[in-house]
This record gives sequence, structure tokens and C-alpha cells, in this order.
Amino acid sequence: MHNIYSNVLLPHNYLAEEILIGSIIINPNLLIYAIQNLDTEYLLIESHQIIYRYLIRLDTQKSINPVNITYALKKTKSLRKIGGIKKITALIKQGQIFNISNNIDFYIQQILKIIQNNYYRRLIVQYGYDIINLANNSEFSSQFVYIKALKYLNYIDSQVSNKNIDNLKDLIGDFLKNIIQVNKHILINNKLLYSGFKDLDILTNGLPKGDLIVIAGRPAMGKTSFVMNIAYHLLKYFQAQICIFSLEMTKIQILHKLISIGSGISVQDLISNQIHKYQWSSIQIVCQELLSAKIYINDNSNITTDEIGHISKTIQESNISTNTIIIDYLQLINEKTINSESRSQELSYITRKLKILAQNLKIPILILSQLNRSIDKRINKQPLLSDLKESGCISIKLFTQNIRSNNVHINTIIDNKIIMSMIYISSIKNNYQKYFSNNYIKNIYTLNHYTFRLIINQIFSIYITDNHKCLTITNWIRENQLIRCMKILQNNNTSTNTIEKTYIEKISFSNYNIVYKYRFCNFICNSIILHNSIEQDADIVMMLYKDISEVDKESIENNQIIDIIISKNRNGPVGIIKLYFNPENTSFSSISRCI
Repeated sequence: MHNIYSNVLLPHNYLAEEILIGSIIINPNLLIYAIQNLDTEYLLIESHQIIYRYLIRLDTQKSINPVNITYALKKTKSLRKIGGIKKITALIKQGQIFNISNNIDFYIQQILKIIQNNYYRRLIVQYGYDIINLANNSEFSSQFVYIKALKYLNYIDSQVSNKNIDNLKDLIGDFLKNIIQVNKHILINNKLLYSGFKDLDILTNGLPKGDLIVIAGRPAMGKTSFVMNIAYHLLKYFQAQICIFSLEMTKIQILHKLISIGSGISVQDLISNQIHKYQWSSIQIVCQELLSAKIYINDNSNITTDEIGHISKTIQESNISTNTIIIDYLQLINEKTINSESRSQELSYITRKLKILAQNLKIPILILSQLNRSIDKRINKQPLLSDLKESGCISIKLFTQNIRSNNVHINTIIDNKIIMSMIYISSIKNNYQKYFSNNYIKNIYTLNHYTFRLIINQIFSIYITDNHKCLTITNWIRENQLIRCMKILQNNNTSTNTIEKTYIEKISFSNYNIVYKYRFCNFICNSIILHNSIEQDADIVMMLYKDISEVDKESIENNQIIDIIISKNRNGPVGIIKLYFNPENTSFSSISRCI
């Protein structure tokens, strides 16, 4: 007879599991020890897992006994699955081994440790096997495999470490260490960080901890120089610990910028080593400041969010804390582990992970970003929030409704340059009002995009892009997350603007054609309520803009006026800050504030 298993069984102790389950059936008071130390997956045998779940369920009713457990299993048709009444009887027999002992509590604790240790060993085997498979796969980099292995080990460590067995000596030692460390560094950790630009800090309340701050702009607007000015201010006046991930510039280029900002010496002079004697003292002062500063620069141009998170956490664990992370820039981050349908989805995934990292580390993360190319096609080049990420679009075939609830074809709007305001739905219920906002349309832009057709109740149909949103009975949902038969809200009666619940009959791919992008939030299209929200995880969005038409040639050659447009501020007002930019030493300085 051949052996049933071709491989060695995973670590387990069948007898210990039987004794534990049987002892609890006989003496329900022992269940408290198991609940505190044992999850269901700690048991390897499926029948033992099922019975253990039912024991926990019956314990809430204080009705654990052999009859009730048998009845509960039979009622849910699980009795045969676990082996019938014979299995219950066998467990009770095993449970009687320690039942007569005065030290039964001690024995149960030892049995729990045996079961726990076997579970930990199974985890090590499972994750070890996963690590071997990853290491043998040439598609994954060694850095990725290393981070995955570290995550597995950290998870096992979190499972194995038992806080309940700490003795008083360890607790007192940790308590005193914590007090000393907190008193020593409380000022650094609790101090609110500021950018160094007073008018900007008034609007944003500095650089709030846990916030993801996006700094965007077209090429050559000075995004990197602007964030390096903030970094230098944090290093000089706050002694902050900064971690810079530069995916575009090298470490030496970052160093040149910091020295140039601090000393006022031209970057070109630093690169070409054309430094005069009187400038040496300034360079020495700045270099001395940088030597005493805690600044870490990583110029790996092919980094992922997992690697950014791992490096940041490692630095924070090895030192007191990391105060700020700077990433230059978003579009160069490469996620190798996700298969997104579009780069837009991938960037959304990246920003979400960075937002979570900022919250976990309780620090601000400043990330630079490029703007969409559609801005170059506009006459007015001033960036909008929607330029940071594509918003939803609708097809040329559709009708929209104006403020008087009249259907207007999109071509009519374009040809006659009609300015539309949002549709206010007077009979909307209070629980839906929160989903609407009072934004107004100012412009409509055309572009080419893939569209999808949604058929509603066999009557209505709309053609929208995959990232456009429809209002369901609970919230706004993107087209690529909608499914057949999902209920959405519809404005069937144009005279009374009443909302009705309807359902999606079919979703299909339409074509690649001209679509129109609206610059406002809520509107009705072919009786379907749509939304044009910008899904971003950023708490603050700053956009750099330079209007050359308003600046004379002399100011361009010397100091340029740069608008810092705060397009989004989750916890404060938006506005525009004007700064002087000196392209020679890449320094920014304040002028005034206008909102």
C-alpha cells in the first residue's frame, strides 16, 4: 500500500488538538484560556476547527455541553463532516486524560503552547516555500524578494511574540526607556514643521503630519528647486530628519542644489568649480550645516512604493524618527507587482500607498508630479486640479441638461459656447444630498478615449469612459467598478426633477472616439446622474505656474515670479501665493499673498 502523502506532513500535533477540544467540551471554563491564545487557524485538522468555532459560538449562550454541541452541528449539517457522534465521543474520551488532575489549568496551558508552536512552524514552512518560489522567479528583483521575505518574517514575529509573558522587570525597563526617550525628543517630534514661506504656511498650517502633499507643475517650472528650498529650511531651522527619493536627479545634483540655496552661489559655478575665495566661507558654513543634518538621499531611478516604505521605516527604526519624506517624482515610480489596465490606475495605487505610509509614519510626504499633456493644448495654461489626473468624460452622442432641465446636445453647447451650471434636484432626499456639490462648469474640452455603453432599463443608454462615476443608492461608483443589475439613481422626470432607483441591464465596450471633459462635478446626462470627481489621496495639492506674458524680459533673466496655486487643501482654504524664483541659485523668496 502506497503512502497517502508524497511529502512530509506539515508540523502538527493531532493528539494535543483532540485533548484540548475534548477538555473544553467536558469543562467549558477552560475555553477562556483557548480564546486568549488560540485562533481557529492554529488548529490543523478541519474537523477540530469546525468544532472549535461552534464551542466559541455556544459559549456566548453559556450552553457548552456534549448534547448542545452535537445538536448545533447536526442543525447546520456539519455533524457528518466532522465524523459524526463517534468523533464527539472520541474527543470526550481524550479530554478525560487531565480532567481529574488538580493542575488541569497548567496542562491546558502547555497543550496550547504545543499547538501554537506547531502553527508557527507551519507559517515558517509556508512562507519559506513562497520565498523560494520568488527567489527562483527571474521576473522579480532581488530587492523585491528581500522586502517580501522581510514582510513574511515580520508577520511571523508579530504572531510569535507573546505580550502576556512579559515579566515586571522587562516592563519597568521599557517604561523608563520610553520616558527618557520621550523627554529627550518630545520637542522635535511634536514640533509642527513649516515650509519657510510665511504666506504659504498660513494657508496650509505648515506641513501637517500624516498628509500627502503633491507639488505639481509643467516642465521647467522649478518643482524640484521649490521642494529643495523647503528641505533646506527644515534642515536648518528644525533639525529635521529628511529622506529624499530622487528618481530623476543624482545625489550630487541634489547636493549642488542644497549648497546653492544655502550659500547663494550659482549652481553652474559649483558644477564648473568656478568658486572665488570670498565664496569659500559661505560654502563651508552650508556644508557644516549639512554634515550635522540627518538627510538621506536615494537616487535609485527604478524604485517601488514597497522599497520606499521599507527604506523609510528602516531609517526611522534605526534613528529617532523621520520627519519628512520627499519624492521626485510620482510618474517615475514603477510598480512591478500590479497589473493595472492603465497608467492612471497605477498612479492611483501608488498615491494610495504613499498616503497610508504618511499616516503610519505620522509624517508629511512631499511628492512631485507632472501635469497632463492636455494643458499644452489650451490657450490658458494655468493648471487646474483636473490636470493632475484625468477626470471622467462623456461621448459626443449624448444629451445633458441645463439649469431649466432642458435636454441640450453636447455639440450645441460647444458651438454656442453655452455656460451651464449644475442641475439642482429639488426633490432629492436628505440622505443623497451629501453626494452633490455646488461647482459650476466653465469649460468643456475634447479628447479621444475608449468609451463604454451602459444600458439602463432597456430604454436609456450612456457612453462614458471607464473612470467616470454614476450615483448608486449608496455612493458614487466608477464605471469600471459597476456590474450588471447594480442599482443606480436616475432622473426620469425632467419637469419635477425626481430621482428614481433603476438598474443596469448591460455594460459593453463601445469604441475609441471623441469625448468631452466637463469642468464641474454633478450633472445629468441622458437622465443618468453622473459625477466628475478627482479621486486623489493628496491632502494638499500645490501647482507651480509662471505666466510669461505678465513678466517682462528683465525679470525673467533675473528673478521670475512663480505662482504657487493651492488647488486643494483638505483642512484649510485654497489660494495663490506669489514667490520670487532666482534661477541662478534656485532659491525661492516670498513676495505677497493673493486669494
